[in-house]
Amino acid sequence: MNLLTRIRHRAARIYNATFGRGDEQMWRDLGWLPGSGSGVNANTVLGISGVWKAVNVIGKDLAVLPLHKYRRLPDEQGKERVRDNTTRLLNNQANLYVKSVDHRLAVQIQALLVGNGYAEIQRDPAMQPLALWWTPTDNVETEVDEAGSLWYVIRQANKPPRRVRPENMLHIKGPTKDGVNGWSLVSLARESLSLTKGQETYAQTQFENGIRPSLLLKIPGQSNPEKRKELREEIDRMHRGASNAFKAFLLWNGMEASPWSMSNDDAQWLEGRQFQVEEIARWFDLPPHKLGAMGRATWNNVENMQLEYVAGCLQFWLSQWEQECNAKLLTEREKDAESHFYEFKLDALLKGDTLSRYQVYAIARTIGVLNPNEIRAKENMNPREDEEGDSYDNPNTGSPKPDDSGPNAPGDTTDRRDVPDDGNQNPRTRNQQRLEVLATVETQLVLMAAEKSKNFVSYIDKLYEPGSPWSSHVVEVFAACELDGADRWCQDSHARLLDASGKANTNQELRGVVLDLTTDWPLRVNEFCLGAPTRE
Repeated sequence: MNLLTRIRHRAARIYNATFGRGDEQMWRDLGWLPGSGSGVNANTVLGISGVWKAVNVIGKDLAVLPLHKYRRLPDEQGKERVRDNTTRLLNNQANLYVKSVDHRLAVQIQALLVGNGYAEIQRDPAMQPLALWWTPTDNVETEVDEAGSLWYVIRQANKPPRRVRPENMLHIKGPTKDGVNGWSLVSLARESLSLTKGQETYAQTQFENGIRPSLLLKIPGQSNPEKRKELREEIDRMHRGASNAFKAFLLWNGMEASPWSMSNDDAQWLEGRQFQVEEIARWFDLPPHKLGAMGRATWNNVENMQLEYVAGCLQFWLSQWEQECNAKLLTEREKDAESHFYEFKLDALLKGDTLSRYQVYAIARTIGVLNPNEIRAKENMNPREDEEGDSYDNPNTGSPKPDDSGPNAPGDTTDRRDVPDDGNQNPRTRNQQRLEVLATVETQLVLMAAEKSKNFVSYIDKLYEPGSPWSSHVVEVFAACELDGADRWCQDSHARLLDASGKANTNQELRGVVLDLTTDWPLRVNEFCLGAPTRE
């Protein structure tokens, strides 16, 4: 029995006498039992790259997303933002020393790893939230008193225990079985994470201490120990280490060299390393591509994976924060009236690439869901200065307002008795303006696709296929103009762009070709206005 074993048995007897547990349980508690995930805790697991990445992905997203307070408008007319001290605590400065982004990240990381993240609420004499203070999970316990009331007990070194009421403690918890305390992911995943750490330790030991030659030498006859030692030292001196890699290996006296190939065990070990990344993704409920495992990710499905991440992983934590804030940061009057609530703004996470966003904006603008100023706000731009910024009118079908500087404007004394009255505007001119707007939007779409799209041909095929959102929009505009030719417009655009795609090798070159092509598209508007037949 070696010294370490004797120490462990001695500790076991003392532990059993004190706590009344068996040797096996004691060893498991101390992490000495083989296979018990020894050395795995909330600090050591951060040295595993997959865990570090998972914690940072979720924690940072929760830390930077705006968390606003809203007031419900009467008659279900929507909501409006409320700016008070709680929104400052949540989004700017949690307390005198810590910014909100750092504070939220600290709370969320502990919630992810050990199942519980705490932030004590400091209140002013009027009981309004004054500051938020992150509290280490190791210092907090929950207890229920004789009256059945829940308390948070904070224990700190050299200080007496302090009891905190639930309404003064933000408690972000993971999955829970009792609704009070969250399960510790590190404890549940100890065996799995221990295996990952074991693989890293094995790899480190192999690279530090192992000598893995690319050749196996066979020496005929017998050799004495001294000769073998000299040969081994010579091989080490000439070929061990990165600086000696690929040097010529000399053979003499009938030596034979055989290549040392990767064994099946080595190949399985590499596969095991890849599997562990996916295993960590499962524990954190993350799509593997968030941890850098791009095996199943493509350019076409990464956006869907992002939606899966928000709905399948992040939404649970978003709800935890929102509900905790609703329960503990709102006043009693606000809660009783159900007039206020906290909600994350997810636009930054759900925002697609520039091309996709502008396609959605164009459709939303056309059908009256968004006005120009609302679109500009989503792109972090200032509102327009004219009245049209708040208009929900369809820009492709609405009648333009009369120009005050044109004929019949105030102060215009021109005699127009001989000019036929054709209304506010000639229908042909009105149609031309509508088609010009259509051509402008179309030009921006294809230019962005030329610059950003990985497969431009596939993009324009989908853009102009019958029944697509864009083709349907073109049909609506032509119908409003009482013109036939929507199908011909789409077919003509598709043919021209398809021809242009074969004249460039890079996205930058393609954008230049498409830009040259679309400069004469206003002429197409004249062609369709003058040449397209009018509907009966």
